[in-house]
Amino acid sequence: MKQLSTLAGVIALCAPLVAFARPQAMPQTTQPGAAATKMTPQQAQQEMRQMLGTVPSFLRALPENTQVGAWQMLKATQMNPDSAIPDKYKELIGLAVAAQIPCEYCVYFHTEAARAQGASDQEIKEVLAQSALTRATSAILNGSGQDMSSFRGEIDRMMGGEARGGAGAAGMPEDGGVGGSAQAGQTSMNVPPDPAPDAATATREMRATLGGVPTFMNHVPEEMRTGLWNSWKSLEMSKNTAVPSKYLILTSLAVSAQTPCQFCVYADRKAAQQAGATEEEINEALAMASTTRFFSTVLNGSQVNFNQFKDETRRIISFTKQHQRGVGGAGKTQ
Repeated sequence: MKQLSTLAGVIALCAPLVAFARPQAMPQTTQPGAAATKMTPQQAQQEMRQMLGTVPSFLRALPENTQVGAWQMLKATQMNPDSAIPDKYKELIGLAVAAQIPCEYCVYFHTEAARAQGASDQEIKEVLAQSALTRATSAILNGSGQDMSSFRGEIDRMMGGEARGGAGAAGMPEDGGVGGSAQAGQTSMNVPPDPAPDAATATREMRATLGGVPTFMNHVPEEMRTGLWNSWKSLEMSKNTAVPSKYLILTSLAVSAQTPCQFCVYADRKAAQQAGATEEEINEALAMASTTRFFSTVLNGSQVNFNQFKDETRRIISFTKQHQRGVGGAGKTQ
């Protein structure tokens, strides 16, 4: 059974390259025990050809003297065989970020890369829905006028409590704030699985599950609250998602970090920790957001031909699959 913090519920509302080619095949630029030598652009391009079969257009579009740094960024994130986040979920995070930039190039690349890593249609749909919810709630939070200190206090109070009883239970404000008991830890989200039929039901479920109605929800038209709450329940608060809760929360964090939304970032980091994410996993999710934005900027600014980019993507994936079979290397794909 999925265990989520009460905070994970709030951030559900508040809320390019594939790791096929393994660094085992990277040519060494230094001898063991020797002092590190400076990598030249030509050496970086040689590695790209050996690992990807080509120098990708999004790297060719960069000034030659910046290609080394960009290539190193790519190897350290998406092509890192020792990353804490499995390859499939890194690609799904990249897709969620790309979809709301929006970047047609990156959406295509991350979709193909995620599928090659075993992502199902359901998993792809879930991270896209999570990305959409994060952006939608960011708009409400930033436009609501709630100050950051009161928001943090509300999140912290929710983090320290476990939802109790139903509407009107001790410690549960009727509106405009979140109460809770003194018991800290994760909360089992015993939420009615069926969609709430109306706003009154949604409000009652929020009070029973979260300990109150989050302040920012007062700025959501009553007719819209039902849809937001039901969307919320169907993702991080659901026991039946294809993507584990932790990775949905990390997806939300990646999206909120580059929106940017300081409210969502604060809540997402707290929720990720409650869901069991390590600091390394949090940092990797942020790195995926960063590199996706980096290469999206280069691709769109350079006006790379999209059809040629799609052909290039297919060739890279084909080459790296063959390379994987040859070296017997595979990253975390779970």
